[in-house]
Amino acid sequence: MSGKSYIATLVVLCLSMVAHAQPGPLAIKAAKLADSGDLIGAENVIEKALSTEEADDAWTWYVKGFIHKEIFVEIDKGNINSKHREIAVEAIVEAKALDKSNIYDKDIFNALEFLAKTYFNHAVDQHETLDPEMMAGSEAYYTEFRETYELADPMRGLINYSVDYYNGLAKSYEKVYKMRSQDGQYIDLSIRYYKMAMEFSPENYHANYNTAINYYNQAVNRIKQIDHQTEILELLLIQEECLILFKQSLPYMLKAHKQKPKRKETLKGLMAIYRAMNEYEKSDGYKDALAELIRSGGVHPDSPDKKRN
Repeated sequence: MSGKSYIATLVVLCLSMVAHAQPGPLAIKAAKLADSGDLIGAENVIEKALSTEEADDAWTWYVKGFIHKEIFVEIDKGNINSKHREIAVEAIVEAKALDKSNIYDKDIFNALEFLAKTYFNHAVDQHETLDPEMMAGSEAYYTEFRETYELADPMRGLINYSVDYYNGLAKSYEKVYKMRSQDGQYIDLSIRYYKMAMEFSPENYHANYNTAINYYNQAVNRIKQIDHQTEILELLLIQEECLILFKQSLPYMLKAHKQKPKRKETLKGLMAIYRAMNEYEKSDGYKDALAELIRSGGVHPDSPDKKRN
């Protein structure tokens, strides 16, 4: 919603409030200044209002919240470091606490929802930079999103947001892992965040499948490090490490297969994992299932999954 739409809401709301309670004159003046586009002037007047008995009126805090929201949007251009977003949230929450008659319920929810989603967008922007230093701050913005949204409506669930966010963050760390010569800390973070997505949706196909593949690919990458100079003791240690990784991969791939049994990539994954674990009969069983699926034309139509190494 544009700034003007929000500001118009302030003035219209002020007029409609007369039937319920008389808004303070300074708060009315601040709303009119905001309506005219003088946000700095409006900010100064609303602070004066809050030093008077008008501070006991929910509408005064509501006006303050919208003025600072508009400064964040129109003047600061949504800058991630703008102080006005936080001030806006705090003021609108105070308005909610003072609004004993629930006159502003819908408007307060809309305002907090809008501000919350700006935190969500910044959380996504941070991890999509693929800059590890900036990515490290992404979760803090997601927490701000969740807390602000819950202030708007404590009963509204955020499961879908959480699943999407943590899957996206995990995918970003996968990309950094590939860009940075397969630095293990980043694939560990990717797995961690896929598992966080699964805390909200245990059966989520995307999180389960990619967790399985990440474990599997780590093992394959370790095997690729073996050459004619690898000593026998090191070889044994690598083999043991890889077996552990294949075993960690298996339950996630099985769960992904359960979700989408006609997905050829999960069948290929199970075939490869069981073969790597020397369980050839089970591997061949999934190989046969894959061949039958392809023969019958029953392959799941979704877009291709991430490839194994």
